[in-house]
Amino acid sequence: MPNDNNIQTTEVAAEPISLGLEVTPEMASTRIKELLQDKDFGRRVLDSSRDSRENRLFDQLTRRSLGMEADQPVAEPRPDQLAARPAPPISVEAYVLPGMVKLDDTDDARTQFAEARTIALDHSITPGEFTAIAEQQQADAQRFGGLSSEQIEAQLDSDMQKIWGGNYDRYVANVRRYLADHPGLREKLGGLGLGRNKVVLMTLGTLAAARYGIRD
Repeated sequence: MPNDNNIQTTEVAAEPISLGLEVTPEMASTRIKELLQDKDFGRRVLDSSRDSRENRLFDQLTRRSLGMEADQPVAEPRPDQLAARPAPPISVEAYVLPGMVKLDDTDDARTQFAEARTIALDHSITPGEFTAIAEQQQADAQRFGGLSSEQIEAQLDSDMQKIWGGNYDRYVANVRRYLADHPGLREKLGGLGLGRNKVVLMTLGTLAAARYGIRD
């Protein structure tokens, strides 16, 4: 598939995408940055399986940017390079809603709350993070009121660039990898209305950093 950077790929069935030999690590790095700015591509990556064309292309570009061959495993960071995480709670009872957030007295609301607590415990989210997510969700109901999906996504992207700063690209790649390693998590978050919650993204970024590290 030709593009502006003369990066070409070939694909046969489910075989890995192959980059042309002329693609240098610098060209691959530039293409990665361009793709991360493409919201449609990013959405397809997050929505698709690990074996999708988008994910395989991103994987091959990442490997080429690091000077690695297609079948060479990505080196994992040492434990001392990973961000520390507090010990997880032992029960879902540790997760409570802040006083400002009232749970509707309906079976659906109670079911969603139970699902949110289960997700939090399964992924070792702290009670403080859980509370912050709930508070952000209530604030977003007003903050995003009347905005289109495109406007909300643009605002969220701007927020995350400010929060993650110079490590924005790495955090985006880490979150993408974390979601790929936990099939169904994205759908669960979307079903709970948390797909555009910046504290959720911050938390996923922290969880991913503790697993994969933050490397330039």
